Amino acid sequence: MSGKSMMKVLVGTPAGRGDVSTQYLYSFIAMMGDVIRNGVEPHLYTLSQESLLPRGRNHLAQVAMRGKFDKLFFIDADSGWTATDFLRLCGSPFPIVAGVVPLKVFPITLNYLPFKHDEKYFTNAARSLEGTERMRLGHNATEIPVAFTGTAFMCIDKQVLFKMAETEDTYQYPNPYTGELETHWDFFGARPVKNTYYSEDWVFCHKARELGYDIRINTDVRINHVGNYTYRINPTMPVDMAPEIFRPLMCSVASSTYEELALVEKFAKETIKAPPIQTKPLNAPKAEAIGVSNDSVANTQ
Repeated sequence: MSGKSMMKVLVGTPAGRGDVSTQYLYSFIAMMGDVIRNGVEPHLYTLSQESLLPRGRNHLAQVAMRGKFDKLFFIDADSGWTATDFLRLCGSPFPIVAGVVPLKVFPITLNYLPFKHDEKYFTNAARSLEGTERMRLGHNATEIPVAFTGTAFMCIDKQVLFKMAETEDTYQYPNPYTGELETHWDFFGARPVKNTYYSEDWVFCHKARELGYDIRINTDVRINHVGNYTYRINPTMPVDMAPEIFRPLMCSVASSTYEELALVEKFAKETIKAPPIQTKPLNAPKAEAIGVSNDSVANTQ
């Protein structure tokens, strides 16, 4: 790439526990040659031992601004991607663009929220790959504006950060290397907005759209999301089912009397279509009397 300036990109990865997945590590190493040959110079910055994700993302944004990077590219530590995915977002004409990432639930649901006029492409509001493809065809475009999307694989142009900094609240945060306090901007401060609590990525999308920026997803950039998965050979143990199924059940158990637990167990049987675990409870005669074992209750917590 001699004679041509390189695009300087900060790859910012919050790593609160101090680790990344093996798929993340492989993806980063595997992309380096192609990315550099295509004029992009990636610089990796991982922030460990920061338990507050909003504060961690704010710090990564501050590092990108201070280091005079052309773009900030968030990649979460549990992601898997290709060089093509990375280059597509770096080369986008839009200042904020993200890949689509599945949430850690079944059935596969993607991490963005379309505008209301695009809900017609989806069934039961589930943001599936099939619905995403219909939306892409409807727009006749691969990079589509959405209301909100996650920052798990998101590329942000420096102009967005400096524009937001003009009106954003500031605070002091120590430099992890020197310990000296430095000014940071609260771009990703999670908070209630219009009677809804917004996560740090949704707050960022909300603020950016208020400043006139589109939030775009690239429907061809499809990222793997690494998480726990139980390979089931015992169909009578429902604890590995999607957490969405168990939310009503957990709320019911937390506030139920012994008499109401019978109705909770009935709901569980109808929901998961699996037989109850027949284990004799210890020191719980009331639970045994209505047919709910300690194990049944424990599996919902």
